Amino acid sequence: YFDLMVPCGIPDVVMTSVMRELQERPVLPGDELASEVRAQVGLATAAVFGLSAQYVGSHELHGWIATDALPSASARPDVVV
Repeated sequence: YFDLMVPCGIPDVVMTSVMRELQERPVLPGDELASEVRAQVGLATAAVFGLSAQYVGSHELHGWIATDALPSASARPDVVV
């Protein structure tokens, strides 16, 4: 899809991706880079929209889901990173 984008309206700019910059190395689920990108995107999204964000590890999140034990609405963040 990157070849279809015209970044900032500048027609001669070539778009890239994290994968391309990492020399076509796939980003795997346990990859530190992937985890960091997810966290930063979540935090930035929360900041842009004025939402609260909280880092929740995968084990804790799976526990919430498996037991249906989500924190109370007043204690629950808007964005889980």
